[in-house]
Amino acid sequence: MATTLAHSIMTEIAQGDYGLVVSNEQDNDAFAQRFLPAFTTTGEFETTFCSSYVAITMRDIWLMFYYGRDNVIINQKNTMIHSVRYALLQAIAKDTAIENLENACKGDADQAFIYTTITTHYLLHWLNEYVLQVNYLDEDYQLVKSIKMQKYHEVYEELSTAITPLPRHWVVAQANVVKAIHQSLAQEEKLFSDVMKDVAMRCLGLQPTASIADAIKVLR
Repeated sequence: MATTLAHSIMTEIAQGDYGLVVSNEQDNDAFAQRFLPAFTTTGEFETTFCSSYVAITMRDIWLMFYYGRDNVIINQKNTMIHSVRYALLQAIAKDTAIENLENACKGDADQAFIYTTITTHYLLHWLNEYVLQVNYLDEDYQLVKSIKMQKYHEVYEELSTAITPLPRHWVVAQANVVKAIHQSLAQEEKLFSDVMKDVAMRCLGLQPTASIADAIKVLR
């Protein structure tokens, strides 16, 4: 069951229109080579990262850690389609503690994946506890996560003759979540900074030979 679900998630990422952080087939394959074994051998990993939306958020962060933020290209015309992912990526990209993590794992795909796992877990915990719950936006976020993006073209693709408009209720839901993220970052900047410092401490406290199983223990 876990193997089937994990492969289904990776297939959706490979086939869908998820173009926020520019990547290629080799990038997706490299991410899958680390995601699939972790997902299928660690039950807690499956529980925490069991959706394609969470997986693609991980992929965004992993690319930033692996290549370095200065070498990651954002597809600006897709930031409106993927505005929640973009807001989360912007938040951690600006954080000093995360910059230290990037410097520690840049160029090391395995270590970058371990750091990504821990970062994503605590980032989503912050999102759920301090943004969604406070603003009663859990239903909006679940809607954002549920949509299958591969059937939608880029909204700014002017030459396309087959653009399928994004559903208005989905656009509104995503806008509500993004607004709440920005407000939380502005009003509770220290809280987010403290969460990211904790992330960096947990990551940098791992042994150089740490495995994904060791990273999962840090999440407990």
